[in-house]
Amino acid sequence: MNERNPIQLGRDLEATLRRYLRTALPINRNFPKLRQRLDDALKQPDLLLKGPFIEALPDFHKAGSLRELVAEGILHRDFDQLAEREFGRPLHRHQDSAIRAITGGGENVVIATGTGSGKTECFLYPILDSLLKDPELAQPGVRALLVYPLNALANDQLYKRLVPMFVGQFAHAGIRVGRFTGLTRKDQSRAQAEDEALATEPFFRMPPPDGLGWKRVPDNWLLTRDEMLRTPPHILITNYAMLEHLLLFPKNSGLFKGAKLRFIVLDEVHTYAGAQATEVAFLLRKLRQRINIQPKDARCIGTSASLASGIEAEAGILRFASDLFGTEFKRVVRGERRQHALLLDGQAATFSLPATAWAELGSIDSDNTLTLAKWNDGVASSELTTGAKAHVTLPPSDSFEAALARVFGSTEQLRLASQILSQSGAVRFGELAERLFGSGDEGGRALAGLVSIGIRAKLTPNEYSLLPARYHFFVSGIDNAVVKLGRSSTSNAAEVLDLRLGRKFHDDDGHNW
Repeated sequence: MNERNPIQLGRDLEATLRRYLRTALPINRNFPKLRQRLDDALKQPDLLLKGPFIEALPDFHKAGSLRELVAEGILHRDFDQLAEREFGRPLHRHQDSAIRAITGGGENVVIATGTGSGKTECFLYPILDSLLKDPELAQPGVRALLVYPLNALANDQLYKRLVPMFVGQFAHAGIRVGRFTGLTRKDQSRAQAEDEALATEPFFRMPPPDGLGWKRVPDNWLLTRDEMLRTPPHILITNYAMLEHLLLFPKNSGLFKGAKLRFIVLDEVHTYAGAQATEVAFLLRKLRQRINIQPKDARCIGTSASLASGIEAEAGILRFASDLFGTEFKRVVRGERRQHALLLDGQAATFSLPATAWAELGSIDSDNTLTLAKWNDGVASSELTTGAKAHVTLPPSDSFEAALARVFGSTEQLRLASQILSQSGAVRFGELAERLFGSGDEGGRALAGLVSIGIRAKLTPNEYSLLPARYHFFVSGIDNAVVKLGRSSTSNAAEVLDLRLGRKFHDDDGHNW
């Protein structure tokens, strides 16, 4: 992982923002004093950028598997057609709770768990179960409505989860899926839309097991407006603006013909606030009136990674969801994270490394092609003490990542970092560095090295690492349209730049940052 020190990354981001503002707000050269005042103002510390902050996102507490839910009779037996790695693996505890509440209890729920917590599966599995149990599935008609605030989110879910599951793995069931947004263009033929879909997502064309191996798109993925108006899909993906359009104009009435709506899902439910929340609330009531169903007829589900916790917050969330959806909510599903088992092993003999050692080890780990042998060569040629070298030289019996996990899971600094982050959420990078390494100049480089190693260290390729982490930067006083890195959330005119380690980011126009 070629990861720069986040302090330097923050400086580079701040410089980029200054350049942008000077360009976006140009001052004529005839006013040199005003230009200088602007330059001086933009150089004030913490004016544009606050951070970096660091947050750990470890694994969640576990529960039973989909196989066990099938054995209990909660889920349809055809779930066994999922790949074993999905069917047999332990679910997160909050996923198990959500499935039982929605499918077994017929409850409306708000899924308020963190980023990367598998919120989508909390409602996809109940929807799949309902469709597999539907004796009238051969008849067209919307059974599940999935509303996303942004087309980018809708497309991500469509390509990565909905199409592979419903159109790919369960093609035999005849479940039809359609996305009706502004990207579903008018007067586009099926052939044109098919070529566009296959070109957009290489996963569809790649041969198994790396892809679906399609040469053409199956018929149960409805790609055009005409198809969906003629034969409505069972699962409809849209956004709230398009939903208003669909309910307003008579030409779109065919989309809800024969609708037997069983699920209404609002993703990123926290984005619906003020007048927009009122508008969406009226839309959902208008939808029920249009298709002649009662609030109790459809399970309502809201998802968010940005809702407050606590008793008062919980009560407020339930009131908000009940008002928004127009039906009663009694449950907020939360996810509880846990530290990696290696970091909690009380039988392991722990050892400590100084800041200089972590900094130097981080520089070794900056090689993207690093192997176990290269690591050990780097340790041998480093300026670490003989004792430190003995501790961090990796045994040849494991893979590189697994060896890192077994060795560094016993370091006092990594254990303490994980403990602090599990209790505090996001912490200022400099504050965490000082708590781990004191106030010396080497603390920042040491923490960057520790994070780099903690991210890479994992026992198996599919499990969580010792310290799955990300950096945050807060850009204050900037219009939301200015900087969009990754998935961002907005609070009090401050946009959160979620810089996940090891990933490139681009804005909505496709520009890399």
